[in-house]
Amino acid sequence: MPTIDIRPASAADIPFIREQYVHVEETGAPPWRQGAPSPYTNAWIEDVIHNGPPGQAIFVAVDGSGVRLGYTWVLVLTEFDAIEPHGHVAGVAVAAEAAGRGVGRALIAAAEDWCREQGLSEVTLHCYLGNERAHRLYQHLGFEDEWHHMRKAL
Repeated sequence: MPTIDIRPASAADIPFIREQYVHVEETGAPPWRQGAPSPYTNAWIEDVIHNGPPGQAIFVAVDGSGVRLGYTWVLVLTEFDAIEPHGHVAGVAVAAEAAGRGVGRALIAAAEDWCREQGLSEVTLHCYLGNERAHRLYQHLGFEDEWHHMRKAL
């Protein structure tokens, strides 16, 4: 199996990350979430890469030739039902041409390593109900279903 290296994202990775974000939306998101990235998405990508806010990181998976294979965004989060902060994988995507090569597994492992380095004892993530391939991977990696997050447009 070819080598998969994980490195911090740089400004040169921004177009790739945006492209992958759209790919995730197209492959599992409900129809109303599909389309061009929101202004928020563009803002967080640039903010994390350019400003490096504390408690957040974006990593990019590359092969031995430096070809980008995927990315993950991980952060420290305290949700409304938790007392202690925990790690949260806020985004993970694998390029279509890299699917099935262990990239998702490597990105999640990197996110978990980062969480441990932050002194966190737990990591969470969200997965679109329609993205069954990702859901199976996360379950295989030890993640457990906790609840359904529901939304209604007004």
